[in-house]
Amino acid sequence: MRGMRLPEVIIDGEVFEYVPPRKLEQTYRWLFTEDSKAEGFKRVTWEIEPSRAGFSRLTLTHELGGAPTTAAAVSSKFNERDGVGWNWILSKRL
Repeated sequence: MRGMRLPEVIIDGEVFEYVPPRKLEQTYRWLFTEDSKAEGFKRVTWEIEPSRAGFSRLTLTHELGGAPTTAAAVSSKFNERDGVGWNWILSKRL
């Protein structure tokens, strides 16, 4: 990160609830820029439910009110060069 002129710590947050293997609720904020830092902490909830068919469903809820920079970044379409958005974060590269 320092090679890209970013701070040593680029993300901070807190875990609020952890119920393995079903739920993780946390906050985070990006420290990349003063604008992203000023958006404050946003809550993310990860919930995993097993199905009767033998697979699992992941539901990701990201509360983005008042965070236009974060909202734009996590909702961006996948792109091979930069990767961005939850689609990129959750995708499996083959």
